[in-house]
Amino acid sequence: MKRFLLLSSFVGLVGCLAVVGDVEVNSSACVDGKGATVKAETPCSEAAEGKTFTAGVGICRAGTWKCQPSGKAVCVGSIGPLAAENCVTRDIDEDCNGEPLNGCDCTPGEKVACGSKLTNPALKGKCQAGIQTCGADGKWGGCDGAIEPKTRDCN
Repeated sequence: MKRFLLLSSFVGLVGCLAVVGDVEVNSSACVDGKGATVKAETPCSEAAEGKTFTAGVGICRAGTWKCQPSGKAVCVGSIGPLAAENCVTRDIDEDCNGEPLNGCDCTPGEKVACGSKLTNPALKGKCQAGIQTCGADGKWGGCDGAIEPKTRDCN
């Protein structure tokens, strides 16, 4: 019997997978968390929470079935999807659906000009553009500082 500790992580990603357990290397078959018989030392695609995923898509990678002395199979070394994309990491598919940054409208901290003055430069008077900032969730915030047209202010 061997004791092992496996840590897998990626630079720039939030989260890491850690698996600790006893492995009986000579077992040829055991039972996974869903009650199915699996062959030891064959590829598996199961995250720590028992969710399955497609290995090779995004950050997801297959592991190897290992049999514990109890007869339970553990998928060792697999890297499963994160619950949501981290909108800071560019071009990395962290939820393993084949689309990097889906659910992210912008990069956190990014700023753009906004407001009616941008779309209608003929506005005069007090009208002015504002600044819109991308939040930590990858969604645009409100248009701060913009003075929008009112009949008597921007004509």
